[in-house]
Amino acid sequence: MENLVLQDKDGNKLNYNILFSFDIEKNNKTYIIYTDNSKDSSGNLNLYSACYLMNDENHNLLHIETDDEINLINSILEHIREYNS
Repeated sequence: MENLVLQDKDGNKLNYNILFSFDIEKNNKTYIIYTDNSKDSSGNLNLYSACYLMNDENHNLLHIETDDEINLINSILEHIREYNS
């Protein structure tokens, strides 16, 4: 499993595991789904998502802001959840 290290606003390094990524050539972005392996109050794994431009060699993470992108990610996660049920 690939690791991702991010810094919080205080400069602390936070470690995450990248669960999977996928490319959408239509908008030239790569999306990643990652986790810190913590769980919510219902016992579900906390997941996070971000994206970067496919031609960005530094993979600078961008926030996912549009409803279309959020719906796409939610749809993929739901499909995976149903497949694993």
